[in-house]
Formats: sequence, structure tokens, C-alpha cells
Amino acid sequence: MITIVMSTLVEAPPERVWRALTAPAELVAWNQEMLAPVETPTGYPFSGQHVRWRYRLGGVQLVMHDRPLEVLPREKLRSAITIGSMRYEQTFTL
Repeated sequence: MITIVMSTLVEAPPERVWRALTAPAELVAWNQEMLAPVETPTGYPFSGQHVRWRYRLGGVQLVMHDRPLEVLPREKLRSAITIGSMRYEQTFTL
């Protein structure tokens, strides 16, 4: 297993960062690869949910499967992500 860790300092209140990570319209606005949810994700995010997003990877449109694993509002969002044959876990800690 390969582990890659990246961090960045975001100069915004945790509530604002959380909204950017969890509001579908905001996710699409700040992440250029995410084009739109395939269907509007009701109550996103909650653990065990499966949300599909239209996603652009290298100019090719794919479906990204997002499965939240751990959701601690305004603290932590950990998800299992699948895009084509690529699979990884993604964790945001505020």
C-alpha cells in the first residue's frame, strides 16, 4: 500500500471549509475536476452513503464513486473514492 500525505493551511473558519467540502455546488466550484453530482446527494455526507459524481480526469469524463466512511461535522471527512480503476481513501481533517 502506498500512503501519500499532503497538507495545506486554509485561512478560513472551519465552518466555511466544511461547507466547501460538503455542499455539492461548492465542491463543483472549487474542484475543477468535479463537474456535477450524477444525482443530487440527499443529506451529503453521511457514513455509508454512495454518491456518484461526473468527473473529468485528463480530459476524459468518468464517474467518481464517493463513499463517506467517517463523518465528524466540521472536524473530519474520510471517504473511499473510486475513479475508473483507481481507488483510494481521502481524509480531510479540519
